[in-house]
Amino acid sequence: MLTLTKSENEARAGSFVILSADSFDAFEERCKASNLSIQRCEGFYKGEFEPAWIVSVEDFTFLRQHLAHTITHQESFLHLGPADDKGRRPATIEYNHTRAQTYKAPENIGEIYQCDRATAKRHAYYTKRGDSYWITTKTPRV
Repeated sequence: MLTLTKSENEARAGSFVILSADSFDAFEERCKASNLSIQRCEGFYKGEFEPAWIVSVEDFTFLRQHLAHTITHQESFLHLGPADDKGRRPATIEYNHTRAQTYKAPENIGEIYQCDRATAKRHAYYTKRGDSYWITTKTPRV
């Protein structure tokens, strides 16, 4: 399960954001100095790997209010809603309006789920944390 919290029940209820940053080391240092709970991962996005972080929605809100300069050039952020009883989380792309020329509404891209490496490599976008791979899909899982 995708989580930053200690218990599985807390993890299911939590919502998270996966994002990258403009200056990776500076972003990580500022988050740690602000006591934000971040977890490093790696994103494959638009044909490139980039360092990424998983943060709680609460910490992302703080980040946008107080550390926005560290994410100004990011195109978008991946929001993950609370998990249902089968561990499925809704996934939504939120576009960064400090960067965009025009407003673009958030886009529901289905749900995120854990998969094997081969499945992830067949997708245009995925997240890797340790030996775990995560993809989003609009195809409902049972």
